[in-house]
Amino acid sequence: MKLRTLLFCLDLVSLPALAQDTIPRPAAPEGQTIATTKSGYTTLYPTENTRDRYHHSFHNEKDILNRLQIGGTAGTAGIGLEIKADLTTRLTMRLGFSYMPKITRTTGFSMTAVSGSNDVSVEEKTAKLARYLGDMVGNKNIDNIVDMQMEGQFVNAKILVDWAPFKRNRGWHLTAGLYVGSSLFAKACNTIEEGPTTTAMRLYNKMYDQIVNLDEWEYPTISVGNVNLELDPINGAYVKEKFLYYGRVAVQIAELPDGTPVCLEPDEDALLKADGKVNTVKPYLGIGYNHFLDKDKRWQLSGDLGFMYWGSPHINTKYIVERKEELPDGTVTKTIMELKDICLVHDVRNIRGVVGDYVRLVKCFPVYPILELRLACRIGK
Repeated sequence: MKLRTLLFCLDLVSLPALAQDTIPRPAAPEGQTIATTKSGYTTLYPTENTRDRYHHSFHNEKDILNRLQIGGTAGTAGIGLEIKADLTTRLTMRLGFSYMPKITRTTGFSMTAVSGSNDVSVEEKTAKLARYLGDMVGNKNIDNIVDMQMEGQFVNAKILVDWAPFKRNRGWHLTAGLYVGSSLFAKACNTIEEGPTTTAMRLYNKMYDQIVNLDEWEYPTISVGNVNLELDPINGAYVKEKFLYYGRVAVQIAELPDGTPVCLEPDEDALLKADGKVNTVKPYLGIGYNHFLDKDKRWQLSGDLGFMYWGSPHINTKYIVERKEELPDGTVTKTIMELKDICLVHDVRNIRGVVGDYVRLVKCFPVYPILELRLACRIGK
């Protein structure tokens, strides 16, 4: 009896080992392996390649291109291109650029006589000056209106980061980043057709600066470019009197707060111009929404609304200021015309023409509003 009981116990002990040898193991799923513990239980483990793939792709994608999008944008910042990359399930980065096509408008400014005799009106002197300038350059079509062209242009590169604050609705996102580009966003210059007029203005004012400071007891000589003109004392006195009667010639575009006219004169290149500038680096904050257009989530339409801080805009130019200076001996007073920098946004009032329209516009926007639509396509399959 004891022998039978002993044999029965030995059979029970050996039964699990026999089962492991006779019962076939199920095949492990793809990417996993089966391990047997000491107690006889089996466990599934990811293979090495599968673990690497899960570690490097939070979307469980086989190709990194599935996390990249390329698209086009259009809005108040202009038209452009973007590349978007998913960093995590709720964080994305966008790199791109935007280009605002040139927008051009033309306006006319009246030529005016600066200083000169008060015996006649400014309008009459200006009309006579226009005819005199036409004689100088041999162009009878010169009038007292100078056309200037205002041109707006905006070019920026950008780096933006989107964060989805809602787990259940990841279409909404908050955005922060930077726009980096040229500080020049607008410029004004006389049109090509006004070249003869501005050239004559430049020559006339250069002659004026020399003639009004001539000593009538000296043999008068004036220089125009590389040419020296010599006048006898009688003619020199007559020419000086005539120039003092007319005064200088310029284009009035605005007034100082005290009512003093702000007049522009052609520069060394015979151009009348002004430049509009903002910050080179412009921070951005905004909000947006993404919506997939197909079931495969390949095409995506997005909208963004935000503000770019571009600093305090400046439209800078130079205007002429007359100053009297006595010589060391105190006998002769020289008239010196100086060019001073001035900001048309902050320093003047009553700006005329299209330039005034641009100035009033930028004053309304200490930050630049961004409203943009984006159509993007996933690069991967």
